[in-house]
Amino acid sequence: MEKQLNQLIKNFIDAIENVDMIALIDRDGLVLMSMLKETEDAILGAITAAFDMFIERLKQEFMGSEFINIMTLGKRKFFFASVGDNAILTVVANEKGIESEIRVYSELALGRVNRILSGEENVSLEIPGIIKIMSKMKVFSRFKDGKLPKGIFTIKVILCGDYRVGKTSLIRRFVNDSFEQSYVATIGVDISRREMRFDENCTLNFLIWDIGGQLHQMAPYRKRFYNGAHAAFLIFDKTRRDSFLNIKKWTEDIDRRNPQGIPKILIGNKTDLTFDIEVTDEEIMELSEKLGFEYIETSAKTGENVDLAFKYIALQSIS
Repeated sequence: MEKQLNQLIKNFIDAIENVDMIALIDRDGLVLMSMLKETEDAILGAITAAFDMFIERLKQEFMGSEFINIMTLGKRKFFFASVGDNAILTVVANEKGIESEIRVYSELALGRVNRILSGEENVSLEIPGIIKIMSKMKVFSRFKDGKLPKGIFTIKVILCGDYRVGKTSLIRRFVNDSFEQSYVATIGVDISRREMRFDENCTLNFLIWDIGGQLHQMAPYRKRFYNGAHAAFLIFDKTRRDSFLNIKKWTEDIDRRNPQGIPKILIGNKTDLTFDIEVTDEEIMELSEKLGFEYIETSAKTGENVDLAFKYIALQSIS
């Protein structure tokens, strides 16, 4: 566990610009682990002093509750969030740190640290390339201080792909243990709902539409399935080459029904089945570039990157 945490934190601190320190502390303010970027002794002293002040404030105001926030002390910015019941993740950035970038990276780190502390063994320690894209989305620059717009937003997301690529499993993983309403609609599709709170002022309601994975069988339901969609997942099974080759057909079908264009993301599912992979990374990246939308790998079994995929498509939609 300790080795996993150290490597994960190192990868994050190397990836985030203008971040000087990442620490994991317990509910009593005891530092369980910390990592500093190499810097001058005088700067390290300032970081340490600010961190000590932060811990005292944290103990007084936030211990014993679930929270996620960013605050500024002097010239330092602190992202902090509860990790389960027993720990707090803290990211310390300098004055050049961009809040939206710190938040996007830190929230991903938060989820993975939580899974490691819960005893999961196969947690990915790598930083998905899509994270950098998310942290620099124009939605952050359009609003004050790089924060998301205020309000409650509802987006319809359609999941497209061949039969048995894992669409339903991804949905179940995403909505599990959250506010949800699932039912089999009379129009022939499964519709699920999840509410996700991005921050104190911005909430997203996902309406997730799942339909049978064979194009000719879904024909009677296409109009209602595609109508009003705000975003789409194009999903293939990395262990079934045919499902990858059919992505182009699904993309063309979406574009015919939504000529105005909607945000899309290419998803390679079942990454946990490492010995059965039939599609190379080079082929996937070539297709992603050709289609013009981003790619991410997921595993409905382990939950790897599932929330991240939905967060990405939500930010694309509201931007």
